Amino acid sequence: MNPQDPLAELRDISLPTAVSDWPPAPGWWLLCLLFIAMATVSIRWLRRRFPADRRAALRAIRQAQQDYLRNQDGQSFCARLSEVLRRFALQRYPREQVAGLSGERWQAFLLAHGQKSLAPADIATLLETPFQDRPPVPPKPELADVVSAWVRANGDKRG
Repeated sequence: MNPQDPLAELRDISLPTAVSDWPPAPGWWLLCLLFIAMATVSIRWLRRRFPADRRAALRAIRQAQQDYLRNQDGQSFCARLSEVLRRFALQRYPREQVAGLSGERWQAFLLAHGQKSLAPADIATLLETPFQDRPPVPPKPELADVVSAWVRANGDKRG
C-alpha cells in the first residue's frame, strides 16, 4: 500500500439492511380495518335489503316457471304461484289480515297491495286454473314475472 494514497485508507461501502415487509405501516392497518368495516356494513345492508323470505319466494317462482316451460303443466304452475303468493303474504302481513282471505277478498287484497303489478285477469288465472280440468287458455310463462313483481313490491313491508 502506498502511504501517500489517501483512497487506500477508505473502507468499503456498507449497505443498509433490507426494509422488511412485516409489520406493515400503521396506514395499512387502518386501511385493512376500514375495508373490514365497509364489508360488514355492506353485508348487513344487503341482508336487510334482500331478506331471505323474499329471496326464497323469488327462487320458488323462478323454479315454477322453469318447470312450467319444461312440462307445460298450467295447473301445477298456477297452483305453485298461488302458494308462493299466499306464503309470502302470510310472512309480510299480519296473519289475521291474510290467513282467512279467499276468493274475491283475496283478489282485492292482492290488487290493493300489488302496486299495479297484478292485473285482475292475472289473479283470475292464478286462482281458477288449478281447479279446471282443462284450462281454456294455458297460462303464459310471463305470469311468473308478474308474481315476482308483486313479491318485490311487497318485499320491504313487515306486518
